[in-house]
Amino acid sequence: LRSRGLGDVYKRQIINWLNDNVTKEDIEGSYNNDIAEEMKYFNRSDYIKNAIMKQFPDTSEGLCDTISDKYIDSIFNM
Repeated sequence: LRSRGLGDVYKRQIINWLNDNVTKEDIEGSYNNDIAEEMKYFNRSDYIKNAIMKQFPDTSEGLCDTISDKYIDSIFNM
């Protein structure tokens, strides 16, 4: 139970960092907008995951995927 609490703190730390450092404009500017909507999702996800791994290199791939999905949802599906 205790380690789960630490995981939640770590997750919030990453999300707070994303909110402060990775804007919708940064993400949109990282790929060509003339692509299919489904492809935009993959480009957005890759951009966010790369940013997370650069700043928080010890993040597991699963956690990185989860946070990336939530972050995309929060800024593109408001």
